[in-house]
Amino acid sequence: MSDVSISVILNAHREGLIAVATIKSIERSVEVAAKRGIRVEVICVLDRGDKLTRDVLSDSLQRNVDWQLLEVEYGDLGRSRNAGVALCRGEWVGFVDADDLWGSEWLAFAYSAATCDSREIVWHPELCLYFGARSHLFLHIDMEDAAFNPAALAFTNLWTALCFVRKSTLLKCPYRQSDIANQIGYEDWDWHIRTVENGVLHKIVRNTCHAIRTKPNSLVQQTNALGCLPRGGPLFRSIVQNRVRSLEKSDFLLKAGAV
Repeated sequence: MSDVSISVILNAHREGLIAVATIKSIERSVEVAAKRGIRVEVICVLDRGDKLTRDVLSDSLQRNVDWQLLEVEYGDLGRSRNAGVALCRGEWVGFVDADDLWGSEWLAFAYSAATCDSREIVWHPELCLYFGARSHLFLHIDMEDAAFNPAALAFTNLWTALCFVRKSTLLKCPYRQSDIANQIGYEDWDWHIRTVENGVLHKIVRNTCHAIRTKPNSLVQQTNALGCLPRGGPLFRSIVQNRVRSLEKSDFLLKAGAV
């Protein structure tokens, strides 16, 4: 039986030297977790990467952290995440992209929250700080907050992909491949909808923060520009249908009142 508690999946592409800061933030979080007796491994999944990014990640393999590097040619973030999950030895999985940053106590705090609640939960940081091409703050909402409305999932992605979750949840509900050519994207938004459909809660870890780098030409921007939507499922379709019926009813009542 593995003595690894947490498997970190670092998804990389062509980030180059930018990945150095991400690696340092992972190492700090691993170090804080280790001081609490939490063993962590790091799996780097390099999807269609370039030489510079490969060299940066390979250099990290020489450091005092349990690292391994997996190279794939998917060109799809969902499939890359699934490939990393297949290699995980830990019960818990934490995702990070190679241009983003974790707070130093993220793994320790997320592990503490997760192991204190036996329910099936996807854990998110309380706050996301977006920096780079655009800067703003984004507060994650807890599904058990009175302000949470599941209907919002049909119109916007309520959480980022950098979550902390049981490996068993990821095996039961893997990420689905995007199909940008047919306007199907947002693998993380799709996954959030499907986990909620399957009775999984999404909650926040208090007093935690991630820093998300924004770029002038990111995958999200490309997906937005093409008018993509998540694949969705029964929940997604029912929310949209109910919304359409509600709008049609409102329109009818307005017209009736105007006569």
